[in-house]
Amino acid sequence: MAKPAPGGRYIYVAKTGTDKAFNTDRRSCINIGWEATRPERCQAPDASHPLATISYGVQVAKPGDVIVVRAGTYKEAVGYGARPGTASKPIVLQAAPKETVTLAGQFYLKSGDYWTITGIHFKYDAVHTKGEQVVAMFGGRGWKFTRNEIAGGRGYANLMIREDATQVVKGTTAERTKAAPQSYTVANNCIRENLGKGIHGQYHDIYLQPTLYSKGGIVERNLLAGAPEGANIKVSGSNVTGSANDVIIRYNTMAYAGTGIVSGLASQNINSYGNAILAQRNGTKYDAAMKTYDAAKTKNIVFTSNLVSGYAITKIQSPGDKLMVTESTAVKKAALTGSYSGCTVRLVDPALASKYGVQAVG
Repeated sequence: MAKPAPGGRYIYVAKTGTDKAFNTDRRSCINIGWEATRPERCQAPDASHPLATISYGVQVAKPGDVIVVRAGTYKEAVGYGARPGTASKPIVLQAAPKETVTLAGQFYLKSGDYWTITGIHFKYDAVHTKGEQVVAMFGGRGWKFTRNEIAGGRGYANLMIREDATQVVKGTTAERTKAAPQSYTVANNCIRENLGKGIHGQYHDIYLQPTLYSKGGIVERNLLAGAPEGANIKVSGSNVTGSANDVIIRYNTMAYAGTGIVSGLASQNINSYGNAILAQRNGTKYDAAMKTYDAAKTKNIVFTSNLVSGYAITKIQSPGDKLMVTESTAVKKAALTGSYSGCTVRLVDPALASKYGVQAVG
């Protein structure tokens, strides 16, 4: 379990907890300091007096705190009202060790500087998932999303990464840079089964549109499985300025999608290597293991040493030919074992597994 930074504390959330306090709610009384000055009316959110909702835990957390969520299914929308952490005092949201925590709804975090989210099962819920994604990270510097599961989205993405538009007023370079995600990590997750229906090509496991002002993105060692109406990873915006910049995509196992990785518009400095892109589902003539579309800077979109198996088309380049750099792509039969519903999909061949995907040595 993570340890609080100096000056931080543990904040507990449990199904047996309460969000109520005397004649107010605990979020309000904790945020004005009553837990210290009037503890008889406002108990600290410790292991003996947990909060009842993850949303309240997030809203009372301060730099250096660790939010520990006990086992159970929490049906709610979480993330609004979160404070940023700092490099020396990050904020951690985690499941209690060896306990299963499911958030059925949505998790949206805006400008979540130096947050770490780990060990949570995020699931679509017909009532509480309101937006176009189950999890969305808007802006934020130095955040980490690790060892989680996201499943069952019906919108454009299971995981969406984009700028925090609330930080942009005049559209200056300084504003856009502050609003964009910076130095972020998405690692060791299971992101699966986007069940969106509609226009083919629009429903993805991960949708990266952090803007051209973003730098330092890493997407690594994730199992991405099940996006038959889209891509395992889309690295592009819905417009030119929303396109992605400076992202490393490495050692992911991608399966059961229309397209593996697609990048386009003004996206640049995209480096993809060591990925296993496997077992195409519902592919069309417009889908491929690796693809660019309307790409302005395809020489800066590099696919190197990836494994492709079970795809009708290995690569599609638009516009032109020999713009997208593809080197040492291995196209061969590669059997899979395990289930994506159990997050256990793996390559059978140990030699391939040691070079590509989540099991790769590197």
